[in-house]
Amino acid sequence: MSQFIKSFTILTAMFWTVAALAAPLNVDDQLKDVVKGDPKAPNTIIEYYSLTCGHCAKFHVNILPKLKKNLIDTGKAKFIARDFPTSQLGVLAHMMARCAPRNRYYPYIDTLFSNWSHWTNSKDPVAALKQIGKLGGMSTEQFDACMKNEKLFKGIQKSQDHAQKKFGVDTTPTIIVNGKKVEGTYEAIEKALKK
Repeated sequence: MSQFIKSFTILTAMFWTVAALAAPLNVDDQLKDVVKGDPKAPNTIIEYYSLTCGHCAKFHVNILPKLKKNLIDTGKAKFIARDFPTSQLGVLAHMMARCAPRNRYYPYIDTLFSNWSHWTNSKDPVAALKQIGKLGGMSTEQFDACMKNEKLFKGIQKSQDHAQKKFGVDTTPTIIVNGKKVEGTYEAIEKALKK
């Protein structure tokens, strides 16, 4: 429960710092990669993830912080999370994260993964998603419009198709380091980096 309260506090703070989301959504911009770390870092770590994937939640909670501390924050690598929803609920969660301002994309993902069991096991997971969106500054109207955005939905599908064709992605999380699929452990990722 304390993790939920922590996430609630983060999202409440986001509410006050996020500019109004009333402007029309530029889907093409929203679907571009959001890079964590130095965009010019010599190594690229890509994770294809689904927000309803328990293994992805464990990766984000247990492995990504260590990657961030040792590899991303030190400039050795940049990190990119790419949409690969594996369920209908996952599609809705990914759409919500993509409707958030780009500088809040990772905070939304972090919050969804930190509270993964809470919202995925909710009696009404869509209402739980909407509540998380509201805490992050997304109004009910904006959430509903986001969920109906066909261009966004098709863009996420297109990204998934590309991942399947280019990297053979068929499960989540799938980790790609410098263009090659690797095991999703800290050790395997670190070993795959160019020195």
